[in-house]
Amino acid sequence: MLRAYLSTKDEVHNSRYARQINRFCFLKQAPRASVYGDTGGILMIWHNGGEILDSGGRAVRGEAAASLGRAEALAKSVHLATDVVESEAQIAGSTFLVDRAWVHRTLSTCQKAGRTVVVAPLRKGTGTH
Repeated sequence: MLRAYLSTKDEVHNSRYARQINRFCFLKQAPRASVYGDTGGILMIWHNGGEILDSGGRAVRGEAAASLGRAEALAKSVHLATDVVESEAQIAGSTFLVDRAWVHRTLSTCQKAGRTVVVAPLRKGTGTH
């Protein structure tokens, strides 16, 4: 899933993330009591790309994992360079902005209680690592 995620990011943004070591942190989110049927989810923090994605927490294998990785690479995520404002008041109804305190809490919690995954770089010309 993560290799497909990185390859798709590279294709879309003409970048070379798949050719370097990438660090991710996964953090389980508790269900929100205020949302009927919410089962919680998993936040995926991509340190190299400076993004936080609500990945939904699905565990899949094989081609389904590759498809999920590609889909998540194209999904809306919080870009730490552009989508973070100083206070909750500045969000003003936005569906994509987050406040700096939330980012700090999320990163700190992931460091303490999340699961870190390191993805080795792809070897040139092989398509695998």
